[in-house]
Amino acid sequence: MKSVRKLLAYTKPYKLFVILAPLLMALEVTMDLLQPLMMQKMIDNGIANHDMAYVVQMGIMMLAAAVIGLAGGVGCIIYSTRAAVNFAADIRRDVFQKVEHFSSENRDSFGTGKLITIVTSDISAVQTALMMTLRVFVRGPLLFIGSILIVYFQAPALFPLLFILIPILLFFIVLLSRKAGAWFKRVQENMDRLNTKLQESIAGIRVVKAFVRKDYEIGLFKKVNDSLTKTTMTADQIITILMPILMFIINIGIVMALLLGAVRVDQGAIEVGTIQ
Repeated sequence: MKSVRKLLAYTKPYKLFVILAPLLMALEVTMDLLQPLMMQKMIDNGIANHDMAYVVQMGIMMLAAAVIGLAGGVGCIIYSTRAAVNFAADIRRDVFQKVEHFSSENRDSFGTGKLITIVTSDISAVQTALMMTLRVFVRGPLLFIGSILIVYFQAPALFPLLFILIPILLFFIVLLSRKAGAWFKRVQENMDRLNTKLQESIAGIRVVKAFVRKDYEIGLFKKVNDSLTKTTMTADQIITILMPILMFIINIGIVMALLLGAVRVDQGAIEVGTIQ
């Protein structure tokens, strides 16, 4: 938590960007949630009653909502990128200044490879994390909560389906995220070893040539590089497989909603537009 507070301090000069990005994302999510409601009204009140004037009116409103949502999404991308890139640049500057004041003992305790990894890939990862937080991790919860509220108020007959789908979705998200986190930690450790080996090989290239150890050094580097490749591939595959699993569960939920909705429509409990 202390580390998080220190990192958040670097966002203060870009407070305006950090505030605007989530607000614009909230605007985009709001427009996305309004689209199905407008479509429902168009079907139930316009198409079902052959009222073309109403259909055109709702179509124009949907187009306007789409344009506003697009503006919100683009604005969020612009401001989240500005905040994250400047945030990372300031951290990188301070880390370099700190390293410049290290004693020889401090540098040896970290190792050159680790320091290179921190200044490059680690800070880039923090930059990406902030950017994703201002975009995806704002959009996801808002869309999730908004969707639940809409189903609850607009289609209470379909609401019980959420009690089945949501726990299943959360189970797979937590399970795969934990596994991916452990593997990405291994990726960082292997990246440190790769950078250390690369730095040592380049710094001692004359010694390697003098003792004819080129093939030996190539073999060591290959071993480290292969280890990094395997761990990176496993970590990426674990996190990548999450989306197909989630989409599969969501599609099952859609099929179930359509079947249950068709029954409810036949019973007169809900209107046709509510199903979409």
